[in-house]
Amino acid sequence: MNVILKGAVASSVIFLSATTTAALHWFVSPYIHKIRWQPGSDSFEVDMMSWLATYIPRNIKFADIRPPETNRPFVTFKANGNFYFVDAEHCHNKALLARLTPQKVTHGSALKNL
Repeated sequence: MNVILKGAVASSVIFLSATTTAALHWFVSPYIHKIRWQPGSDSFEVDMMSWLATYIPRNIKFADIRPPETNRPFVTFKANGNFYFVDAEHCHNKALLARLTPQKVTHGSALKNL
């Protein structure tokens, strides 16, 4: 096989593997692997996973939690510009889960009073 053709095949394989890894990381990056919270505290610590499979600890205050306004899958809340996902089936502390799932504020129609 020609050297240029071998280089093109190798480059396309590397490109495809890098893009699928990046896409997979984009989907699973909001996943919270561990949550540490002391009841009564106004903040909690989470462990996220980087694309190099190392844990990244983050400290989040409950006051910073907002509803996620995105079409991105697997997102529970947004805080400090980052998206987070809590697996409700594996979160055994239901009081914490209720605080981590903010409800969207619904605005009534301005025309209903007419």
